[in-house]
Amino acid sequence: MFHKGSIRLGKALTSKVVLITGGAGGLGLALAVEAAALGAKLAILDLSLEGLEAAEVHLKNAFPDVQISLHAIDVSQPSLWENTIKDVVASHGTIDILINNAGVTLAPQPVEDVSPALYDKVVAVNLLGAIYAVRACLPLILKSSCGGVINISSLAGRLGLYGYNPYSVSKFGLRGLGESLQMEFAGTAQHCLNVYPGGIRTSLMNNALGLTDDKRKAAHMAFMKQPSLMPQSAAKRIWGAFLAQRLDLIMGIDAWAIILIRRWFGKWGLKILKKALLYQARVVR
Repeated sequence: MFHKGSIRLGKALTSKVVLITGGAGGLGLALAVEAAALGAKLAILDLSLEGLEAAEVHLKNAFPDVQISLHAIDVSQPSLWENTIKDVVASHGTIDILINNAGVTLAPQPVEDVSPALYDKVVAVNLLGAIYAVRACLPLILKSSCGGVINISSLAGRLGLYGYNPYSVSKFGLRGLGESLQMEFAGTAQHCLNVYPGGIRTSLMNNALGLTDDKRKAAHMAFMKQPSLMPQSAAKRIWGAFLAQRLDLIMGIDAWAIILIRRWFGKWGLKILKKALLYQARVVR
């Protein structure tokens, strides 16, 4: 069901090796499915080997001939990247495209309530993990005839949001990483796309750090009530934008609404948006 609509791009990724962090579920898995539909070979990275194996079954059911390798890794640990890349190369020979998709968040809360350890963990996974991935993969990507990087940032990487200070900081950093790569890649065969989605119907909030089980369920339910994109449709748009060599992609009605409210209403817009975002924060307090 995920790959309907991919025909218009044909097999644009035939023989390309795509490495996806956080690829066992949600948007990461949807991106893997769409890449497989476009002819790619897949290296899927995630924390849980069990989750990776389930993702492989899902992909093989849809694409029996797809070449897949699974790699369990905590992307925030720099010492793990060298061996992981060796394993990917042993399976596929190279890496053409890196997708920095792995990410974590906290439940929405004022920054003064965030512990230093949890703040550091969000930045370590979302930003440092992406930096480690780029540094590990770039020597191979630069050899590709059609290589590149896709960074899954967030609306929170375009403007700061109440309750999401650590997440916004990490996603703004990811934006800087991507925009620097865009300039480095100028005039080469490589390309970098920065993606800024609004809400996507994934388990991001269900996996939020530092929550008790009851608060986790409440936060997830509140998040899922917001206007949001389906992972499948988001993945199609992302691959379409990358193959069209776009630099940036903002997705979602909620993302555009928040951007325009802040742009048009200034300080009044900040008050409006804070009031709206306070709802999520109250759910978990």
